[in-house]
Amino acid sequence: MDLVEIQILQSNSHTWLTVSRVWNNAQNIALNLESVQKRYPAHRVRAVDASGRLIDLL
Repeated sequence: MDLVEIQILQSNSHTWLTVSRVWNNAQNIALNLESVQKRYPAHRVRAVDASGRLIDLL
């Protein structure tokens, strides 16, 4: 199983910052996306795999 990066979009520089890594499991990804969104409510949140492919975006 690969790791997925949970990232937030930094509004001042328009770059994605990795805030956590989770195992590539749909339930883990969903829970972590929601958790990160609550911590950073003003930011876009996404999950990307090791190849940089978008898995989910909030």
